[in-house]
Amino acid sequence: MSKHLIRQTDDDAAGSRLSCLKKKYYEDKFLNLFIQRARPRLPLINIGTYCRIKAVNECIQDFISKNREACAIVSLGAGSDTTPFHLLPTHVNLDYYEIDFEESVAAKQKVIDSNEELTRIVSESNGRYHLYGMDLRKINDERYNYHYDLNKPTLLISECCLCYLKPQEADEILQFFINKAPKTSVVVYEPLYLDDSFGRVMSENFAMRGISMPTVEAYPDLVSQVKRFEHYGFNKVIAKSLFTYYNELDKDDKERISRLEFLDELEEMILLLSHYGIIYAY
Repeated sequence: MSKHLIRQTDDDAAGSRLSCLKKKYYEDKFLNLFIQRARPRLPLINIGTYCRIKAVNECIQDFISKNREACAIVSLGAGSDTTPFHLLPTHVNLDYYEIDFEESVAAKQKVIDSNEELTRIVSESNGRYHLYGMDLRKINDERYNYHYDLNKPTLLISECCLCYLKPQEADEILQFFINKAPKTSVVVYEPLYLDDSFGRVMSENFAMRGISMPTVEAYPDLVSQVKRFEHYGFNKVIAKSLFTYYNELDKDDKERISRLEFLDELEEMILLLSHYGIIYAY
């Protein structure tokens, strides 16, 4: 799969986040710096995007709360994600690494350099923010001999990143960071169950855009995802569908988002959210 197509998936995700933001599902004062316009998404997409953002953020907060003295986060295929700019000012013992294609990194750096607040956040982090441009499929290439100070608890994040790679490529990347960080945790957000009737429709839609997900074929469901990370020696692996996560939302939060938009596609939402999963291994 070409880097151009993979980069387009970040544009789609950023557009979904902006749609979600404009409907007041969540707040992010930095997102508009990276994307100014996007077509409105259906309510079921906005709800799914909100659950994705909230689920990943909860894993991040859980990790940081357990490792307040010193820790690191490595975000694979970070794209236009704004998470480090929210975390670095308030977590002074956190190192944050973002890795993406060189073109994506250059675009992000340009936004940072053109905004006074982002420039200040990066400057005041005193070298704790790292933005590395590379093709993750060449993680062991000597040309990408970047410095990683991971001799501390480290959280590896993959939001629809590793799924676009071949299983052996994804495994090589995971092993690279597990070897560098003696105490690694992992958060993965990926599609699931692409082999059932709804999943096949999803796959066909992806294929029409030139998108393939070989790693999802290797780890197609929550059971195989749990086994995947148990194989690496993680003591605990929490895996749930986004629909399960939605059902576990706080009652007040559920009522709040139900008032934001009229949801006319409840059955479709259940199907869609059931075909994405969040995996947290530590």
